[in-house]
Amino acid sequence: MLTKMLKDFWKDPNNTSYTVVLRRSESAAWWPLTYFFQELDNILAGTREFFSRPRAGTYDPHCLTDAATEGGEDRVFIQGTPFDTVVLYKDATTVPRIDPNQYLHATLGHYSADYCTSST
Repeated sequence: MLTKMLKDFWKDPNNTSYTVVLRRSESAAWWPLTYFFQELDNILAGTREFFSRPRAGTYDPHCLTDAATEGGEDRVFIQGTPFDTVVLYKDATTVPRIDPNQYLHATLGHYSADYCTSST
């Protein structure tokens, strides 16, 4: 998904923006792609008041907590997140973050990945 988002972004960067909510999984193969996004928020596992929706259409709305200023008028919190979650954003002004491998590569004068890993 992130690969497609980044590919599509460059087709029209001045008129494209993304906000995405993902499970925080730094060991995942796709995690390095998140460095092209700004981290807006980190939500810890067990956070209960995270997702909201309009009160109308919910099951037992009287049992749900009002979202008030957090979610908007007539919205309620519906569930939390059972795992650590990250909120990412990208638009034309987003400055990419640099991961430790990229930093080492630049610091050592743009040597290859093989050289950088063998020197540490």
